[in-house]
Amino acid sequence: MSDYTHKPGSGSIFDNSERQASNPNAPRWTGKVCLLDGTLLEVSVWEKETQAGQQFFSISMRDAATRPSGGPPKGSSAVRRFPPKGSQPEMSDEDFPF
Repeated sequence: MSDYTHKPGSGSIFDNSERQASNPNAPRWTGKVCLLDGTLLEVSVWEKETQAGQQFFSISMRDAATRPSGGPPKGSSAVRRFPPKGSQPEMSDEDFPF
């Protein structure tokens, strides 16, 4: 699986029930998604239920190039970063098409 290269706009997830058996907080499925711009993301999916009893999927994504040790692997290209929650991007009149 690690040698497979996803095409932009595609991805795949795989069963993670073995790990979930030893850790109930572990995601039910894990995999990777390649965004249209080529950015590779790791995906985790959990099955959850609302207080009303409706089942849904909770999804978490993170940059696949980011390592828990704190940095991207050597030789990796720059990855698009999103602004922190609650921050507002700088905008000018030129940002609007009308």
